[in-house]
Amino acid sequence: MMFRNNKALAAIMCALAVSASSCGSVAENGESKSETTTTAATAAPQTETETETTATAAETTTTSKNTEPEEVPPEEKDSDGITPYTEIKPCMKNGEFAAAMTQFTADLYRQTTIYGESVGKGALAGENDLISGCSAMLAFGMCANGMDGNTLEETLTALRMKDLDTLNSNAGTLMSKFEGEDAVMKAANGIWINSEHTFKTKQDYLDFCAEKFKSDVNFKPFNDTTKDEINSWVSDKTHGMIPSVIDSFDDDQVMALINCICFEDTWQDQIEEENVNDGIFKAADGSEQKCQMLHGGEKSYNSNDTFEGFVKKYSDSDFYFAAMLPYEGVTIDQAINSLSAESIADFLYRKNDNVDVNYRIPEFTYDYDTSLSESMMGLGCLEAFESGNFHKMLEYSDENGETVNISSSLQKTHIEFDRHGTKAAAATHVGVTAAGAAIKPVRQKKTIVFDRPFMYMIVYHGEDGDFPVFIGTVNKI
Repeated sequence: MMFRNNKALAAIMCALAVSASSCGSVAENGESKSETTTTAATAAPQTETETETTATAAETTTTSKNTEPEEVPPEEKDSDGITPYTEIKPCMKNGEFAAAMTQFTADLYRQTTIYGESVGKGALAGENDLISGCSAMLAFGMCANGMDGNTLEETLTALRMKDLDTLNSNAGTLMSKFEGEDAVMKAANGIWINSEHTFKTKQDYLDFCAEKFKSDVNFKPFNDTTKDEINSWVSDKTHGMIPSVIDSFDDDQVMALINCICFEDTWQDQIEEENVNDGIFKAADGSEQKCQMLHGGEKSYNSNDTFEGFVKKYSDSDFYFAAMLPYEGVTIDQAINSLSAESIADFLYRKNDNVDVNYRIPEFTYDYDTSLSESMMGLGCLEAFESGNFHKMLEYSDENGETVNISSSLQKTHIEFDRHGTKAAAATHVGVTAAGAAIKPVRQKKTIVFDRPFMYMIVYHGEDGDFPVFIGTVNKI
């Protein structure tokens, strides 16, 4: 998509998160077991003895599970195939905010994969990708507090938020949660204002961001020195995982809003060195790639109509990692289109605690970056990218032909997944510019091998429920 107005005021935001899951060890001692092998798509058998199901790319034995993911009925999509916004309802254990965050993350990820394919990047192009809906929500959320009228309504609709109070209340809770020396996920916000620009920033807006988003406020000329200062700040807040987020300021740029979230944590149940072996990963392009394969066990099996997998806890029990392997015959395209607040909650909460999961999953590390502008417009945030109402943020005159709009939005991400734990980071840069101004059951056993393209999430377990902070696809090692 192309912008009608090509200028912008910047809001940069970095969010790092890593998650943990709830699971356990392998089967309990003293239980008799017999094993048969089926495919990943076979439903767990209900027998009096334990059976093992192995999910690998090569197996072709009997299958009883329907592998076709459910799609949104055609009448519920618009002419571009985009699922329109509807009021997000609480689902399963998730309250309104957790459900809204999950839906926004799923919708934003789907849109970024569509854009990525058009430029030869991301999951649909056979590449690895990773986005943070939480980072985007906080970046655009800070911008939303400077909007009014239809510009604000469209932005809240794109963010899947009921109203601005809901967004601000929950953003404030997250910022309070992710601060302090003992927090494994740390959040920091900063606002840089172009001290040489004729448009003045409203003090009420800055005071609100300082209170609710805990933002530091800096007035500086937008030159190379300030650019280096911002990038150094971002690098420091993400522990070097995102070394920079601004290459240069936009012409006539008024402001840069930055949020950084940095999370690093180890596994609650460590993976021993003897359980790390050489392995082969079958990449999306058909090639076989050497990798370091982690072997482990969890006492819970997660699944829905599209994926099966497991969750693994980090040392901080508020976070866990969710590994999601599409059933045999389900393409990555189909898997991505199946994502919704309901389907993700279904995977996270539909746990079979009577199944011991033995897993094999590769270590991986990569960086990704993507434009969020096309994705946010695809979700309904249109006016803000053309000639928006930013009168709660800036002092300018519509009568004099002065306009403000978001001209660009870039997100950079980083992930390190290995035997020790996980590190992840995201930096989101939103450019806004002034233009022209009881009975113990016998346990079952299941082996899941992530030796072909799969998806994953880093999930935050909050008071309102669980929602993904990051979501991505591994297509190659």
